[in-house]
Amino acid sequence: MKFNFKLSMVTVATFSMFAACKNSSSGGFETDPTTGVQYHFFNRDEKRAKPAIGDFAEVLLTLKNANDSVISNSHHRRRMEDSTKTIKLHLKKTFNGCIPEGITMMTVGDSASFKISADSFYLKTFQMKQLPSFIKAGSMLTANVKLVGFETPQQMADDVEKRIKERQEM
Repeated sequence: MKFNFKLSMVTVATFSMFAACKNSSSGGFETDPTTGVQYHFFNRDEKRAKPAIGDFAEVLLTLKNANDSVISNSHHRRRMEDSTKTIKLHLKKTFNGCIPEGITMMTVGDSASFKISADSFYLKTFQMKQLPSFIKAGSMLTANVKLVGFETPQQMADDVEKRIKERQEM
């Protein structure tokens, strides 16, 4: 009986070690098998509508490099006329596992972190010829995102048309 108890304790301890190693190496991130998006949700509500590729998303966004240094933070925008601190992004796929694909997993009010390839982000999304000096080739970026709202292209066009009419009337 003691042997079985000891064996079961060793089995539990071994399983716990492997589980801890697995979680620490992934940093708590999961990978979507279809898109390759690496994600970790802080708040998630899967019951509401989600944006799609082609939509326009309004987000709060913080982008960090592999050393956890902030590259960009929408919370610190300096334009006085825009107090919302949000960024409007056209959700366009530029590579597998890109930020827009991650945003399509979210509903309004959700917040998540996404790991993305720094090479793909700068060279494919921004079509830069080389990486910025502060980015190491082959490294990963972390994008912390909160989805504030989203619009379809038609809703966006209707909104722009409405604003134009309002300005003309003034």
